[in-house]
Amino acid sequence: MQRLREYVLNRGGFIYMATHGNTEKTMYPAYRVLRWILPEYQPTSIPNNHEIYNIYYPLNGPLRFPIRQVFSARLHFKQYTELRGIFIDGKLAVLIDTEAMMHVIDGAVQKPFSGNWADRNEIFAQFGPHAARQMTNIIVYAIMHGRISDYSNYVPETALNDSGGEALPEDVPPAISKL
Repeated sequence: MQRLREYVLNRGGFIYMATHGNTEKTMYPAYRVLRWILPEYQPTSIPNNHEIYNIYYPLNGPLRFPIRQVFSARLHFKQYTELRGIFIDGKLAVLIDTEAMMHVIDGAVQKPFSGNWADRNEIFAQFGPHAARQMTNIIVYAIMHGRISDYSNYVPETALNDSGGEALPEDVPPAISKL
């Protein structure tokens, strides 16, 4: 937990946390972890005009899923109207995705339901493209603002190749030199 805290606070990192649902019960595990990592910060709503919603695709706010009753399952317990996150010094540092966009995208591709539950695939197919656009925005935001693209210790593949590649630089970490 200490390394995550350092990554966010001292290195300007970005954390994406997927939950599955937007009820207090489904969000509790994410909130518990955040209290361990960043106890002095509280999750808050991300305004609909935040850059994350328009950094690549113009979405003007989060993806909104309707409440759906499919046979005996309620797929969403309440209207999804916002993403939540933690801001540090005005910068979004943690994003809590209450609809697990990756599940929606995966469901749109895999079509996991069959038989009596096959109509649930329609929901994934309907919202999959929207979820993909929102995830693209999240990824672009993370790359541009999350300091996750630091290549200062990058070692070219040719340097790792024993057959005619360049020699490894002296300051390559031991874990890389063992590859």
